[in-house]
Amino acid sequence: MKEQFDRIVANGFEFLLVAMEDLEKRPRLSTVHFYAAIELFVKARLLLEHWSLVVVKPETANRDKFLAGDFQSVGLEDARKRLLQVVNEDFPDAAFKCFDNLRKERNKIVHFYHPTQSGDIDARVQLRKVVAQQCKAWFFLHRLLSRTWRQSFEELQDQVEGFDAIMLRNSSYLDEKLAELQPEMADAMKQGAEFLRCPSCQRPAFEKNSSAFAFDGECRVCELAGTAVIAKCRHCETPTVLVNEAYGTCPDPRCAKALSPDDVIEAFEVHVGARGNRPSEDEYANCAMCAGEELVVPVEEQWFCTQCFEIYDLCSVKRCSYCQQLGTYVPEDSYLMGCEHCEGSLAKLHEQD
Repeated sequence: MKEQFDRIVANGFEFLLVAMEDLEKRPRLSTVHFYAAIELFVKARLLLEHWSLVVVKPETANRDKFLAGDFQSVGLEDARKRLLQVVNEDFPDAAFKCFDNLRKERNKIVHFYHPTQSGDIDARVQLRKVVAQQCKAWFFLHRLLSRTWRQSFEELQDQVEGFDAIMLRNSSYLDEKLAELQPEMADAMKQGAEFLRCPSCQRPAFEKNSSAFAFDGECRVCELAGTAVIAKCRHCETPTVLVNEAYGTCPDPRCAKALSPDDVIEAFEVHVGARGNRPSEDEYANCAMCAGEELVVPVEEQWFCTQCFEIYDLCSVKRCSYCQQLGTYVPEDSYLMGCEHCEGSLAKLHEQD
């Protein structure tokens, strides 16, 4: 199925190119093409597991009809379920919500009247909304293609990064929106808010209004929102906003180095060290959500995973009676059964038998 995979991916990039070229001139068609590209890349990932997963009803799928293109393909929601159930992969709720909102916009455009069809001032506001929505959608799609699914799309990384550069250039309407937001952002800063460069739209509009290490933040321009951490790039020390996970890129174009959980842990240790409360490394826990080892840290009356940004209650973390490691999921009979990171004493007894 390599040929079919290549065709689907090629179509995805072609739809993406048309969407980006039309973003400002014909935003309605751009939205239609952009959403089509998202679905094609998701289906391409499914195809790598088995061609029948791309069909609405895999149990009745016909290979000849599939190769001829005579089939009904799976939608986004079911495709996500299959990725989780069959491939044991998923993409974040925030990404799915963003993609699904784009799907709804696409349906309005294809079937009904859409505000951008008129020429009034409100239509221009709606146009900026469409541009912002696509910037956010590309942020999540780029993350999937360049990191989560990188192994599947390894040969295509140059194209992915090329489209990333196009997307950043093709967003002048966001500057217009940023200018309009300046008065209310100034008022927010008087109240103690801080605005940093958003990792999605690259505008200095991601709001931080908390002194907490991990905080709920949102970009006022593209509306990217989620649990966020500010980590300094270890190469140039530029403050970098990371949203919903520890992986990101330094916003300084002269640097553009990648950030990882190590940078988040360093930021955490600086944060708690400044308060005279630096924990020892053996107090870091393992994360059941992302399987990260010694990446969950105690901060501000909760536990926080420095990789997947999952937040746990204080009582959620326990020590395994067998391996003595801290973890966010440790069974009561951990000495016998072990935890997510060890097999317990029972496994040793079986080995001796």
